[in-house]
Amino acid sequence: MALLDIKNPASLAALNYMGITAQIQKLVEHDLLILPDVAYAEPPEISLDFSRRSAVGFGLPVSEFVYSASPISNPSISTSSILFRMRPTWPAPVGHG
Repeated sequence: MALLDIKNPASLAALNYMGITAQIQKLVEHDLLILPDVAYAEPPEISLDFSRRSAVGFGLPVSEFVYSASPISNPSISTSSILFRMRPTWPAPVGHG
């Protein structure tokens, strides 16, 4: 299972407050949970770095996958490592006729 935005620093703080961080660590250690690193704000490169540092601070490993709502222009991140990227806008509906 993949949880896309858990590594957002605010989410990590809330999970830690609720005492769930140790359970998440165990799921990751047993390869039952994929937690991509999260570029949660603009600029995405800075928020991604902050997300990674926060995750390590809560005892979670850095991931080979990235979740981002915005394009990331960091050459060290290959597009194949982006697990999911939201569209900034949805395409206009197609009319009939």
